[in-house]
Amino acid sequence: MLTVGMDIGSSSVKVALMRHDPSGKGETELVGLEHERYRKRNPRQVVERAFERVLAAAKVSAADVKYVATTGEGELAPRKDGHFFGMTTHARGATWLDKRARSVLDIGALHARAMRIDERGRVLAYRMTSQCASGTGQFLENISRYLGVAIEDAGPLSLQAKQMEPVSSICAVLAETDIINMVARGIPAPQIFKGIHDSVAGRLTKLLKAAKAEGPIVVTGGMAANVGLLDAIRTRLAADNMQMEVIAPAHPEYAGAIGAAIWGAYRVKKLGTVPAIDETQITPERGPTTDEHEDEPSIKVRAPTKEDLPQLTQIDQAWTGKERGSYLESRLKRAMRPSGISLARVAELHGEIVGFLFGEVTWGEFGRVDGAAWVDTVGVSRKHLRAGVGSALLADFVRHAEILGVSSVRTLLEPENEDLTEFLQQHAFSVAKTRVVERPLR
Repeated sequence: MLTVGMDIGSSSVKVALMRHDPSGKGETELVGLEHERYRKRNPRQVVERAFERVLAAAKVSAADVKYVATTGEGELAPRKDGHFFGMTTHARGATWLDKRARSVLDIGALHARAMRIDERGRVLAYRMTSQCASGTGQFLENISRYLGVAIEDAGPLSLQAKQMEPVSSICAVLAETDIINMVARGIPAPQIFKGIHDSVAGRLTKLLKAAKAEGPIVVTGGMAANVGLLDAIRTRLAADNMQMEVIAPAHPEYAGAIGAAIWGAYRVKKLGTVPAIDETQITPERGPTTDEHEDEPSIKVRAPTKEDLPQLTQIDQAWTGKERGSYLESRLKRAMRPSGISLARVAELHGEIVGFLFGEVTWGEFGRVDGAAWVDTVGVSRKHLRAGVGSALLADFVRHAEILGVSSVRTLLEPENEDLTEFLQQHAFSVAKTRVVERPLR
């Protein structure tokens, strides 16, 4: 049985063609790989061309492929039978590349993420970088271009340096300013690259610690080929007493595509046949720690508008049993003020609002000396439960909170609300040390 996995990113597409033993007793074989950048071309045409090339190289036709699975920007695929979370595809791909993997460090062009996994590639915990580019492959590529060095030469160059020139790890803009000043002072490129790799490694090891990573760690993404960065990561881990093996497997940039192809085969085996895609049907998604990893609906998260109020009220009333239009209207008005301290987001699926989240950012309240982001009101359409709506809203809220520089995201919930407790624990929430006290008035 043949399946294709396509990891469609912001600048390129990776395609993996896999052959599977239908009985499940034999090995899964990698048949072909293709990687192509968009380079100002139509991304959809590039994806289609890469798909056709991997089939042509293996001398098979599209009719021979049982399942086409995508991850990333799946809407660019010419053919798609199912779409899967990037986190789960990279985790599964990493375990195929090296069965010893117990953590994955995926360093992509625009973000990086650390995942702790089990022997089956199931995600147990994860952390992602914020929207700052200073811990990503694109940042390293930009710096290499500025210094006139090919990105593949940056790693070996940094290993030549006996000392490093420290670079800001706070943000990409400050780091680039540092590097401009270094060039003006005549600092050699090897020392600059060593400092850059140390700075990026510092951000990445923080992700690994936050995810409670265990070894061995398999590095995926194009940056896994950067020997200087890998050396810096190992040095940082050793300095933090995290004695774990860091593995750069063969074909690390294809981990997402390989994982998607494997999950596609799992789906075929589970269902027996490939169902026709019906955009009106949503296959349930149980979040990042489930065994099944079903299709991920294409959920769009955006800022709310006043026109959204009727749909938000309807979703809220289905859960509370009360018409709270006035309350939600006041929250919308507050959220749309240009104050930067109120966070409100809505989730859309096929043009329909399927969820919302309201929150606040507080500075110094409740005796705290630092800032915190609070989630106070959440609603998800009943017919779209377990479709990944809550996860998408929460992930977007956390990203915005990180940009504002707060130290934590918090919420309050009743102890007996076990479903919500489990959901938050899956997204790295834990019980805070703060004690809530109250005085009943009736």
